[in-house]
Amino acid sequence: MRRPLLTFLLILIFLAPGTAFAANWVLVKETHSLGWKMYSYIDAETVLKKDSILSFWYNFKVVKPLGANERVQKIEADLSSHQYRVLETHVFVNGKPESHSLTPSKPAKDTAVREEINAALQYAREEIGQESLPPTPTAGNPTGASPSAPGSGGTEVAAKLFTTTIMGTTIQQVQDVIIEVMTREKYTLEEVDDNKVLLGKQGPSVLFIPGPYSRVRFNILPRDGNIKLMVNQIDSQGPQSQQQTVAHLVPLIREIRNRIDGTPKEQITNETVTAAGGTAAPAGKTLGIRLGEKNSEGFIVIEKVEPGSKAAEAGLARLDIILEVNGRSTKEFDVKGLQSYLEEKWGQRASILVIYSRDGKTELATIKE
Repeated sequence: MRRPLLTFLLILIFLAPGTAFAANWVLVKETHSLGWKMYSYIDAETVLKKDSILSFWYNFKVVKPLGANERVQKIEADLSSHQYRVLETHVFVNGKPESHSLTPSKPAKDTAVREEINAALQYAREEIGQESLPPTPTAGNPTGASPSAPGSGGTEVAAKLFTTTIMGTTIQQVQDVIIEVMTREKYTLEEVDDNKVLLGKQGPSVLFIPGPYSRVRFNILPRDGNIKLMVNQIDSQGPQSQQQTVAHLVPLIREIRNRIDGTPKEQITNETVTAAGGTAAPAGKTLGIRLGEKNSEGFIVIEKVEPGSKAAEAGLARLDIILEVNGRSTKEFDVKGLQSYLEEKWGQRASILVIYSRDGKTELATIKE
């Protein structure tokens, strides 16, 4: 009698995942293509690491016009051999259980889930704890996902721009280490000059759909014998492009700085200043910037900066050429779109990082409350 009862209870739990399980999903990447949306998450609370073995729950979700499919898997990665295997799989269609497998897969190279493994490493705990239950979607919230994890780590993972200051170095040294680390990770060098290193990599195909092409940009700004490094990623698929989170790049950025100035990796945090949400405009001084037209290269030129405004305090002036705002090239914006973006960020009390050109020299300005 006990065995049938136990079986019944297990089936009941599986059929009611929303009441049995909870997850703290962290968004790793998001791709849009031809009416499809694809999301990749890890559950930060389930990440465990013992020696070279890393385990975590992973959720891959595909949203189509007529519904959504989710594949929730427990991943075990061997960091020493760069292989991973799936310990168990649960499939959901429109939030309802469809099938599951408790048979581990054969080991495979970790290329397919490299970004998720890198993100999981940020939450890794050097211990073996109680086995976690499948972090499946909850009723009423099919993804069960939040865009970031709680606490400071979640803010860093969800960030779309990572800034760090490398101490006592040169542009050439920073360029050399960036190129060495990123080409090791199969990125292709596209462009390099005194102010940037641009690399790209083609993503794997998913369900016969070509993966996005990722461009990672390292902006290099000399400051008093140090280098301020600003990193962001833009994914392109067909005519569409979208700025992505830098979660999977953080371990590489930490490695780059550690190799140059010796700063312990665990002490390297994102220096990009952001503020909590909110829609009320900051009290006190105004943003005070008005944009003009695009120049011949497609960058947006400042038409006017109000005296005494925050933009003026940050050092911006009329006729400065804005190259990037918060890691995004102004070539991606039309003038009205960038003006609205600046005003929206200022209204949210978020700092605005502007890379601009004046008299042929590249400078950085931080507009903050």
